[in-house]
Amino acid sequence: MSFGPLLTRAQRVALRLVVASLVLGTASAAKAQVAASLSAEGAGGVAFTRGGLFDSRWTVDARYAIDFRIGRRTGPRVFLGVERDWLRINLLKYASCTSTGTGQCWDPFPSLAGSSALVGIVVGSTPTREIRFAGGSGWYTPVYGVGDVRGRIAQVDWTRFYSYGVGTNLGVRALSFPTYRTGDLWTYVLVGGLRWRTGI
Repeated sequence: MSFGPLLTRAQRVALRLVVASLVLGTASAAKAQVAASLSAEGAGGVAFTRGGLFDSRWTVDARYAIDFRIGRRTGPRVFLGVERDWLRINLLKYASCTSTGTGQCWDPFPSLAGSSALVGIVVGSTPTREIRFAGGSGWYTPVYGVGDVRGRIAQVDWTRFYSYGVGTNLGVRALSFPTYRTGDLWTYVLVGGLRWRTGI
């Protein structure tokens, strides 16, 4: 079963939400004050991978991101973001061996590092919380292997804010690498971290 159509569908849904938010924001600009803000995030998580002929499917993820959002104070907001990801093999990568049938072991899932751009929508934004939906793409470099590969991303996350615009967030991300040398690779990440934003 391929999950490629699911990710593509999620990106289309995110784009439609962005367009709808822009239309609503334009139509009500005379009635509601438009607000702009910045957000920065640092996070880490645990990921499970699938696709290709690899062993050691569990990896760790680290990332930081910055986004700019604009919209009505009382409604959804569009945001544009950039981020940097590191997907690394865990420390147990040599604890097992899946035989290739020739007396050798499959390689562990590749470590990847890259940058990406996201577009999405922020909903339910209050002084204490917000929810974000986003999709995007970027370029990633395998630690071993040749050349860059394109990555596609879909994500949803929830943040609880405390004092001075600082909060804790929890999210789920799906990353697809359809052009990797051994075929379509997938990574599903449960991620948590800290986020800071200006205003609401």
